[in-house]
Amino acid sequence: MQLPLLMGHRGAAALAPENTLAGVRAAKAAGVDWVELDVLSTADAVPVVHHDQTLARCFDDPRVLSAASADTLPAGLPRLDQMLTLLNELDMGVNLELKTYDDTPIDALVAGVAEVWQRCRPKGFLSSFSSPALEKAQEALPEVARAFITTPFNQRRIDEALRLGCFAVNVYHRVIGAKRVARAKADGLQVGVWTVNTVTEAMRCRQAGVDCVITDDPALLLSHANDL
Repeated sequence: MQLPLLMGHRGAAALAPENTLAGVRAAKAAGVDWVELDVLSTADAVPVVHHDQTLARCFDDPRVLSAASADTLPAGLPRLDQMLTLLNELDMGVNLELKTYDDTPIDALVAGVAEVWQRCRPKGFLSSFSSPALEKAQEALPEVARAFITTPFNQRRIDEALRLGCFAVNVYHRVIGAKRVARAKADGLQVGVWTVNTVTEAMRCRQAGVDCVITDDPALLLSHANDL
């Protein structure tokens, strides 16, 4: 697995509603072939593409997603199988983040994702902040690459990524530095960075040795691709 130079965040969150079919189409139209998306599980164990614990911010709906059944979800919130089908049609890769909150049934989430992934066979990899989620993913989908997401970027987190058998770390852009990137790469890890929405910051991260820049606005960064 090789990280792409640029990846749309939650589809292309600056160009279309996040984590939607329209957002993925916007990312493709902007010129990127990879997107980062989030997946959570409903009360009836259906994996859906959504970031937040609740539906409030994106859909003005106060319900907790994990307590809602799939057939009651707002229009515009895609099921994972719908999203992976579209990605295959568009020949796009996906960095699918396994989102976990205190109420997340990790076993059910990973099992649901594994069933859909095996059926749709997308190009891509799984990622998470959660070590237990990545461990379960390794058991359920041993052939699928994984990345460890972290905000602190230190040797302890690098070692955890290696323990989990990850090929990459995805790191918060403000903590990126050349020495730590070099250390991770010396240990065999690729390095992605999120979420970068200015050309200046993208250039800084690339100069530090980052392999992949995840952005809400792929059109902006692609317009300066020669600088990256």
